[in-house]
Amino acid sequence: MSQYPYIPFRRAYSLSGIGSSKRVSTSTLSTPLSSVHGGVGLSLRNVGSLSFENNDRLAMQNLNDRLSTYLDRVRSLESDNARLEERIRDWSQSCSPVERDYGDFERTINELRCQISAGSRGNVKTMLQIDNARLASDDFRIKYEAELLLRQSIEADVMGLRRTMDDMTLVRAALEAQVEELNEELIHLKKSHQEEVMALRTCTGRDVRVEVDAAPQEDLSRVLADIRTKYKRITENNCREMEAWYNEKFTSLNQVVSLSSEVLESSKAELAELQRTAETLQIDLKFHCSLKATLEGDLQEAEQKTALELRQLQTKVHQMEEKLQTLRASIAQQSNEYSTLLDLKTLLEKEIAQYRRLLSGQDR
Repeated sequence: MSQYPYIPFRRAYSLSGIGSSKRVSTSTLSTPLSSVHGGVGLSLRNVGSLSFENNDRLAMQNLNDRLSTYLDRVRSLESDNARLEERIRDWSQSCSPVERDYGDFERTINELRCQISAGSRGNVKTMLQIDNARLASDDFRIKYEAELLLRQSIEADVMGLRRTMDDMTLVRAALEAQVEELNEELIHLKKSHQEEVMALRTCTGRDVRVEVDAAPQEDLSRVLADIRTKYKRITENNCREMEAWYNEKFTSLNQVVSLSSEVLESSKAELAELQRTAETLQIDLKFHCSLKATLEGDLQEAEQKTALELRQLQTKVHQMEEKLQTLRASIAQQSNEYSTLLDLKTLLEKEIAQYRRLLSGQDR
């Protein structure tokens, strides 16, 4: 049995490069250490039996050369690992997520919020103006309806007065006809009276004298004069009364018609003013409605644009987080590999120290 412990087969790793490209270089001992142990054991037995022959010295020298080469390889791997660590640190510092300045976005968002607030206040003012205009329109409509009712009542009064005037005209015509009939009757009575007077004169012109024992008769001309005077007075009174009544009615009707005309003209003017005011309010309402629609469209567009920018920023943040996670995983993997290399280095140093102790003991 060999007096040297068995040293397991080891592989040294060297990593170079970062990111997605990695290069792993491995170095292996050209001959397993177990065979070396076996060779050493045989050499020692041969030395014990052959008193350290020259072949055994050459084997030990070869082993020393291989150990020296292995140590050089270990030092090279350590330097490669140091350079790799430095490159990893540099890459980590260069690729570390830089805190972005969102001041521009915040200013844009604040400006959009101010515009939205101003648009909302404008919408509120517009709605208040619309409500005020609607209330004013209702008041004007109520006034218009009242004036319309007053106009209709005045027109009805005017129509009634016109019918009364027509009736008065008919009554006047009837009275004038009666006056004409009375005048004709008066003329007829005058003619009859003249004929009777002529007949009486003719009779009295004769020398016939007849005495009649009868009551004295009234004077016919005096009776006719009385009748004529009476009818004339009645006719004049009727004419004066009709003329006074007609003048009074005509004056009152003229006053009512004049007042109605003035009220009608003022109502027409007020109605025209109300119509102009209503048209102005309708134009203002359409303008504010279009302005409201425009502001709502701008607000919706700004919200969509802001949402799109936020989604893009979130996507970038997710991408940076994924890169950071990948980088952390890569760093963790490289740290594990470095720890493995350190463990391997420690183990190799222990084995080399053991070899040195063995070699120093062999030399002694």
